Amino acid sequence: MSQQKNVRSDQRGLAAFIVVFIIMLILTLILLGFSRIIRREQQQVLDRTLSNRAFYAAESGVNVVMERIRQGTVSDKTDCGPSSGVTSADLQVDPDASTNTRVTCLTVDTTPNDLVYGSAPANQAFIAPFTAPEAVSSITFGWENPAVGTAPSYGCGGFDSPAAASWNCGAAMLRVDIVPVGAGMTRQSLIDNMFSVYMYPSGSGGGSVSYTTGAAAKGVKGLANCSASPTGPDCQLTVQGLGALGASEYSLRIMSMYQPAAITITPRNAAGSSLPLSDAQVVIDSTGRAQDVVKRVRVRKSLNTVLVPNYALQSADSLCKRMIVGSGTVSASYGIIGGTPAGLANPCVGWL
Repeated sequence: MSQQKNVRSDQRGLAAFIVVFIIMLILTLILLGFSRIIRREQQQVLDRTLSNRAFYAAESGVNVVMERIRQGTVSDKTDCGPSSGVTSADLQVDPDASTNTRVTCLTVDTTPNDLVYGSAPANQAFIAPFTAPEAVSSITFGWENPAVGTAPSYGCGGFDSPAAASWNCGAAMLRVDIVPVGAGMTRQSLIDNMFSVYMYPSGSGGGSVSYTTGAAAKGVKGLANCSASPTGPDCQLTVQGLGALGASEYSLRIMSMYQPAAITITPRNAAGSSLPLSDAQVVIDSTGRAQDVVKRVRVRKSLNTVLVPNYALQSADSLCKRMIVGSGTVSASYGIIGGTPAGLANPCVGWL
């Protein structure tokens, strides 16, 4: 007698299996995505850390050079490696060699052919001294507004000195006092030979003025030749005729009026060639490395920082001066409107 078994197929569990499989696949993809994001963030953090370390290494190279200059042990350096003034230990920023954080290339130029001041603040004078190897025949001043991101408009015509709120030129006006100095100078020679010029940014100026002496040299107006330049300063003006002095050492007092200015100064000889300038600025090119990340900085440092007041008399408060004219006599008194120290008379009290 035979038995027949009935096998019944049931596929209800397959649907559940497929659903579980799909959920697991989705979770796996999400996990892989998060893992990739985490690895990417970790790599970015590492890159930023190495980038900062490389930048700090490059800055360390600059600091090493400035310290050696103060010690008088560094001159021009044209090769990347160690020299008599910069040792291998100076280039190894991190004592732990395994971090591979060091200065890979360091060059120094102590006699650049021009002086560059990246951002001279408005209405604050500074001194730019320099010494050339031969007599200076002319000095070219180039400047522009460092804050202008697009091509500025130089619609300024003839010379004008309006109130600060009405200044609408694309660049600042420069006041420059050129003083030849050096051996044999006297107080009277400084007075007689100083040349003061107001450099006005004009779109149609001649771009040059001639050096003179005497009273005519104390406030010359010069119209610069200004145009939006992608390769150099927008405004340029050249002071010519300095060769008659035969001077190679100068001190320049420069004030940017109305606006900040990025200023470039280029002295030239009689042949029109730029001159290497000593005792002025040093150009330092430093490349730092951390693992496989490299950063390079190129800076200019002034060797002579001379602090001078912007005016003959300067006060943090309002200042008054009283003139008394009598029979054959003139007397003057002054004081601070905001008050004077105890025990001193103030002629300004009660004026305002």
